[in-house]
Amino acid sequence: MRIVGLLHDVGKVSIPAEILSEPGKLTDLEWSLIKRHPVIGYEILRDVKLGGPIAEIVKHHHERVNGTSCPEGLAGSELSLESKIMAVAYLVEAMVSRRPYRASKGVGEGIEEIIKNSGILYDKEVVSVCIDVIEAGFNIEKSDYCKL
Repeated sequence: MRIVGLLHDVGKVSIPAEILSEPGKLTDLEWSLIKRHPVIGYEILRDVKLGGPIAEIVKHHHERVNGTSCPEGLAGSELSLESKIMAVAYLVEAMVSRRPYRASKGVGEGIEEIIKNSGILYDKEVVSVCIDVIEAGFNIEKSDYCKL
């Protein structure tokens, strides 16, 4: 999972830096390019021997358990546990991190988001474990991952 956490957005290498750093609203074309990054990441990693289904997890890190997301619209048991974990971890990390288009929302808002959408967008058990880990003292805002 650590390797997936480090490589999940590798497909963004195919997206122009101007789009990734755009502080304003993206056009439909720009947004369609960004939505392809999980598939491009999969294509980059699929033949690399990293030990485990890393390419597949990278491809599915934006999938949601209700099947409403991309790239394949997979739902529930069609998604691996690792993909469900990555989806929750990515969401919380994304909310904690500053983006070109917004300030950090903080871990509190990240937790609110995963609780609100537990069982809808995010796997209930994964959400529960994520909250347990944070309550046990893990500080995502100070983790090495957020400093990459």
